[in-house]
Amino acid sequence: MAAELRSAVQHLAVEDAADQLPKLSRDIDSVQLLAGAYGDAVAPWLENWQELQRAIEHDDRSVFEYFRRQALAAEPFWLHSGKR
Repeated sequence: MAAELRSAVQHLAVEDAADQLPKLSRDIDSVQLLAGAYGDAVAPWLENWQELQRAIEHDDRSVFEYFRRQALAAEPFWLHSGKR
C-alpha cells in the first residue's frame, strides 16, 4: 500500500495532482483500514499523506511540495526488515 502511495506522488507535479486525487484518497482510506492493528503509530506517518490530500483538494500550491516531500520521506510505521 505504501508503495502505491509513493508511486502516485513520487514525480507528481502540482499541475497534475488533481488527476491523482481519487487514487490518493482510495490508498489513504485503505491504509487507515489496514493499519488498525498499529494504533497510534500510524498517525504521524498518515498525517503527511492526509495533508497532501487536503492541499490537492483545496488547490493549495503553497504547501503541496512540502507535504509531498514529507510524505515520501516519512519512516514507515510498520515492522519490516532493517527498521524498528
